[in-house]
Amino acid sequence: MQYLSSIVLKRPLRVFVMFLASVICRNALAEQPDYGTLAAAIRSADYPCAHVQSVNSAGGNAWRVQCNSGRFLVTRTGDGKYSVSKAAIE
Repeated sequence: MQYLSSIVLKRPLRVFVMFLASVICRNALAEQPDYGTLAAAIRSADYPCAHVQSVNSAGGNAWRVQCNSGRFLVTRTGDGKYSVSKAAIE
């Protein structure tokens, strides 16, 4: 009987662990990168940025970054790569 109950519980436990892992991974990607990482991403896109002054979330894996040289939209893909575009003046 104990063997039967362990089989029955294994599948729900496995599903729960997979769900928990997906939530943790999604939250890890959505975390805001530090200012140094954002400045490096902007510079690697051939824009000047000596230092980041402020960051606001643009939803998901996107941030509006105010740098000393202007405003940028920085996005991060699922594989961790950054994409940068010059933001329009609001």
